[in-house]
Amino acid sequence: LSPQMEAWQGPAIYFHNNAVFSPHDFKNLCRIGQGAKLDCLGKTGKFGLGFNAVYHFTDLPSFVSGEYLVCFDPHAKFLPGATLQHPGLRIKFTR
Repeated sequence: LSPQMEAWQGPAIYFHNNAVFSPHDFKNLCRIGQGAKLDCLGKTGKFGLGFNAVYHFTDLPSFVSGEYLVCFDPHAKFLPGATLQHPGLRIKFTR
């Protein structure tokens, strides 16, 4: 996507499950560090950790869910067009 991402093209950790994020899930994923599941006792991430745990492993997490590729750059250093207010991209890769 950009020359700045070259350093991120290499070894990776890959996880898989067959769940698909809902539009509501996508919205909550973009709210870094703000748990929205405190009253949902049966959900992963109910303590505000969930997806945010990936930041222990990478500064530039990405995932595929449904028909979207999503990349987060919370420091707005690597993704083209990323800003602190909009720190990522969601790219539809199916027709």
